[in-house]
Amino acid sequence: MAKPQKLSSVFWRTIRFVAAGSGIGSLVGTALGPWLYPQLSEGLGTLDEQELARYGGTFFGIWVGLAVGATAGVIHAVMVRRSRLR
Repeated sequence: MAKPQKLSSVFWRTIRFVAAGSGIGSLVGTALGPWLYPQLSEGLGTLDEQELARYGGTFFGIWVGLAVGATAGVIHAVMVRRSRLR
């Protein structure tokens, strides 16, 4: 008799994809940051505007990575479960 295959957890697979997506997103966002959020001259803008100009691309990349990673993780986990149930 064949041993039953372990079904992958949708939750944990999604968490792994979210972690990978946020890491990759932060790297891409940091690289694209100067084009997304131009630097302010010294002394211009509020403290929040200065921080957004400095780290805005990284934050944007993390959020996009989270969204893409969560979507890809759910889709992948559901597809793996379906293929193992057949």
